Amino acid sequence: MSMICDNLVRMTDQTMDHLRQELAKTIRRVLKNEAGVDFGEDGKVRLETPAQLVKDDGARPWVSSDGLSIPRKDTVSRKKWDKRFEAQVQSAFGGPLERVRVPVGQLRQRNPAVNSARLELYSSMVQGKDELPPAVVQKLPDGSYFLLDGNHRYVAAQKHGLKHLDAFVTRGRTKG
Repeated sequence: MSMICDNLVRMTDQTMDHLRQELAKTIRRVLKNEAGVDFGEDGKVRLETPAQLVKDDGARPWVSSDGLSIPRKDTVSRKKWDKRFEAQVQSAFGGPLERVRVPVGQLRQRNPAVNSARLELYSSMVQGKDELPPAVVQKLPDGSYFLLDGNHRYVAAQKHGLKHLDAFVTRGRTKG
């Protein structure tokens, strides 16, 4: 009897592994076809750099002195970049994610240190009336939000008096 149970467990495990693999293939296929997401050999989302996405929009991207570039809003490249950015966030933090506008005063920061090049980039975007990429937050029991990713965007929003910041709300999973 024990041998039969062991065989059933092994067959169930093999079936579940097969179903997981097929589901992962389907998800990758949909993400690739619908959002243009590319996957590396390790199965993780591989993003083109924003500079590679900016081709013929007729608008120079926002570029920081340390090499980060973000296409300007209302361009084809920005729409592609936004989809890829969201896919990258889902890959890193787990999905599905809820996108919300968080009051800046309700954000709690874990790392007050800033890279001046990144802060300058996001400040330029705010001054140019462009949208900042969404931050990644976790909702806390007191109704505030813990900032998991987006420290520079948060500081730029504070510096320029923005009332809200777009953010993806995770379901409790942190980076790493």
